[in-house]
Formats: sequence, C-alpha cells, structure tokens
Amino acid sequence: MQLTNEFCIPAGVDQAWAVLTDLSRVVPCLPGASLDALDGPDFTGQMAVKLGPMSLKYAGSGTLHPDEQARRIIVVATGGEQRGGGSAEATISATLSAAGATTTQVRVETDLALSGRPAQFGRGIMMEVAGRMLDSFATNLASELSSAPAGEAVARADEVSQPVARTAAEPLDLGNIGLVPALKRAVPVAAVVVVGVAIWRLRRR
Repeated sequence: MQLTNEFCIPAGVDQAWAVLTDLSRVVPCLPGASLDALDGPDFTGQMAVKLGPMSLKYAGSGTLHPDEQARRIIVVATGGEQRGGGSAEATISATLSAAGATTTQVRVETDLALSGRPAQFGRGIMMEVAGRMLDSFATNLASELSSAPAGEAVARADEVSQPVARTAAEPLDLGNIGLVPALKRAVPVAAVVVVGVAIWRLRRR
C-alpha cells in the first residue's frame, strides 16, 4: 500500500534536518510511539494505537538511512502485534525542502504492508489514519522545536548501543475512524432492504 502525505515544520531546513535525524527527539513526538534502544542507525521501539474498539500494540525494530545531500531520510521498519498474529512492514521516505527561510516542507512517502486485523481497512481509511498521525506529529514537533534548539543527532553509526529511558506512551486514539466508512456502506444497503420489504408488503395486500 502506497501512502503520500505532507506537512510543514516551523524551522529552516538545517534545523529541521538536525531534529528529524535525532530519533531520541523525533519518536516522542509521534503519539503512541516509544523508543526502547538505539544502536547507531538501528533502533527498537513500540507503537500503540486505539481504533474504535480495537487496540493494537506493536513491537519492532528499524534502521535510519539519512542522505544529507538529498535531504532525504529513509526508515525501514518491521513490527509484530504483541497480542495477535498481525505484522507491519514499512519503508518510509521523508524528503525535506525549504518553503521559506523559517519553514520546511516534508513530503512523506510510505510503502506499507499489513497483516492481521488492520489489513481489513482499505487505502482510504489508512490515508486518513496516516494524515491524523502526521498532523499530531507535526504539532508536537513544532512544540519540541520551540522548547529547545536542535542538537547533534543521537543516531550515529559509530556510537555504541545505548538504552533509552522509556515510559509507556499513551495509545494513539483514532476514535471510530474505521467505523464511518462502514456505516456509509451500510446505509444504502439498509435503505434497499427497507424499500424491498415495503414493496413486498404492498404486494401482499
């Protein structure tokens, strides 16, 4: 499944790059995500999502591939449900471009493969989920940028493995986003059934 999203960061490209390649600062900005450990460009972490009555919690690992010259960050990650047989694999490419002296536009292209319960949702729902996640992420990232200057990126290939002090993140609550399309599909079907029953009763008279 291919997904494309865009958002803006209230910072110049250099500052945005320094923050987005620092996983210790980026991951807490994503609702529901928590970082367990960093080992150079490699990381392990967890992601918790609540979608209506469905609660999902993934544990997985990934690798950060920054290309500073192209201002592109590629993340390859895999994870599995902690309760259930579902899995998720994603290759995420984020490209930064200047949208002004103090604004950076980020284009995110995601190649996502899901199995298990979330696989029942179509591309439209997943686009809406991704949009909500990135909106929250952008808001939190803007707050992070305003609270402290960008520092040196933590995820360096020549650094030794380092555990990360982690507190369990609150699940990303997406409400009943998956139920709305289902209801939209159900209403026309219900209308047809009602009309059919009414016609049948008229004929019976």
